[in-house]
Amino acid sequence: DRNTLQSLYNLEFSHYNNELEWLNLEGNIYFNNVDVEEDRISDGRREEIEFQTFGLDIRNRQYFDFDEANRLTITYGFEFFRDTQDGARDAGENVFFPDGKSDHFAGYFQAEFSLFDELITIIPGVSVDHVDSSDDAGGGNTDSHVSPKVGGVVKLDDELNLAEGDYVALTANYAHGFRSPTFSELFASGTHCPGSIFAPNTSLEPETSDTWEAGARARFGGILVRGAYFETYADDFIDLDVDFIPPGGPLVFTPVNVAEAEISGIELEGEWVFFEDWRLWANYTRIRGDNETDEEPMSWITAGRGPVGLAAARRG
Repeated sequence: DRNTLQSLYNLEFSHYNNELEWLNLEGNIYFNNVDVEEDRISDGRREEIEFQTFGLDIRNRQYFDFDEANRLTITYGFEFFRDTQDGARDAGENVFFPDGKSDHFAGYFQAEFSLFDELITIIPGVSVDHVDSSDDAGGGNTDSHVSPKVGGVVKLDDELNLAEGDYVALTANYAHGFRSPTFSELFASGTHCPGSIFAPNTSLEPETSDTWEAGARARFGGILVRGAYFETYADDFIDLDVDFIPPGGPLVFTPVNVAEAEISGIELEGEWVFFEDWRLWANYTRIRGDNETDEEPMSWITAGRGPVGLAAARRG
């Protein structure tokens, strides 16, 4: 028997001053709480798990018009959030969901150049992150990183003389990514199910990556299509190492850093709206990943997926 209760609170605020054109302040304070209670009928075991996130995000925007066809918008700000996890099993310690907390500090800056009457949009940016994670047993992990990015969009609506509401856009993005290890990757331990043991790894390094993506999106009347291809080159990629202890087990799962990994994928999406209320949609996703260090496929890669659906809007 399992009960889950989730609560989300979000307070948004803003401040503008006509006499101070540079001040366009926005932000939000948020709190998310998830309580999970599970009573296992087979042996009477009771588990209680609580996840909480409290955060604050403050940002300011400034606008600069070079002329009627070219303008710049810059956004800069700061975010802090704290994740906490509390777990108990039969009123004792829950080694698979140990008590712990993680503090994340981030400062960011982004510039959006809109050029030639929105024909071209270029968006460079950078973020600086610091993450400090620890559990009540004394384990800990601290990471800091600088992550630049740049993206671009070319809109071809006017050049192709498309009807009003139709569009064609080409996109390209580069991002240097940073991912700190999660609670479960750092601290989870113990037997998850018979024959499977999870081992913690508090010495995990943060995962860093460089991702290139190119795509296009278009609308022609009731037909909408999107497509993108990406390649990611990762250092210290966090994967799950599986060891079998002979002769009869168990399987030991340990989060580890893969020195070099390469991931690529394609995403396609299409939609056709007909008879006003009917919508036929389809998408396809395929991901490939290789451990370049050991020259073998990544353990978490799944098969390609291509669902198709038919939906109708209900009036009245």
